Amino acid sequence: MSSPESYPEPDQLGHLPSADSLRARIVRAAAAALTDARTAAATAAEDPDAAVHAVRKSLRQLRALVDLVARTLPKRDRVDLQRGLAEARRSLGPARDQRVARELLATLGPLHELTPAVESIDATAAADRIPPETIVDDVQRAVAVAAGHVDALTAALPDELRPRRLARGFAKTYGRARAARKRSKRSDRAVHRFRRRAKELSYQLAIIDVLPDTADWRDGLRALDDQLGPVVDHLMAKDYVRAYGGGSEGTTAVLAAVHDGLLAGKDAARRGSKAMFKPRPKTLRERMTSALAASVAQTDVAEHDPGDTD
Repeated sequence: MSSPESYPEPDQLGHLPSADSLRARIVRAAAAALTDARTAAATAAEDPDAAVHAVRKSLRQLRALVDLVARTLPKRDRVDLQRGLAEARRSLGPARDQRVARELLATLGPLHELTPAVESIDATAAADRIPPETIVDDVQRAVAVAAGHVDALTAALPDELRPRRLARGFAKTYGRARAARKRSKRSDRAVHRFRRRAKELSYQLAIIDVLPDTADWRDGLRALDDQLGPVVDHLMAKDYVRAYGGGSEGTTAVLAAVHDGLLAGKDAARRGSKAMFKPRPKTLRERMTSALAASVAQTDVAEHDPGDTD
């Protein structure tokens, strides 16, 4: 990705005024995500799984903010922020994956008369199960990383954020989601990427809510997440069974049950999101740039209108 200096053309759109600038919104959103992560970490000993879920969500929100403003940040800061947040979130992945897979298989077992096979898989996996105290430590470390990165993001943000560069950040996330959606027909990994990028789009739209159809976008993304959530759960269960199931007949039957649920959900999510991801990234970038510019102009008029002075 090019650094901000790679775009020397002057931005004629100006910057958002200080009263409720995008910079202020981003700083507030980052602080709120960190607060949520700290709150979750404070109760991690009582409920490690809930803490993992909440902290991972906060880290995803922070990553979405960094990607949104990526074009405004120095390259080294941008790379460090993206890498650090991704690594912190990844460190909590194994605990999440194990829990989700166990819970899904516990549901599928009785439905398909596969409970003995599921119990055998869980018994094999028990040796690799992450102890609760280790999860708590991992959560605390991830929150410490998040705190440092919120400070770094705030320090690296320029005083003025240009609408064109924010629009580029949003369009980049959209383009990655669009590409992942296309590949998800044949790639399980792409399904994971599709869901991650769709979540990030939703978080970004909460900051730059200037498109006329923003509400429709966010409703559509929420519906998509409701569809993709179970699909990703099935993918984690599939990996879990492959890792710990061995080659028994029962394992093959469990995999078949998981695969059936995966295919149905994946196809439905792709079909349901076709219209949402039809526009090209360039088209969306231009729409977003124009909408941000109009928002700036309206706010400028409101700030400089002296009103009635009689």
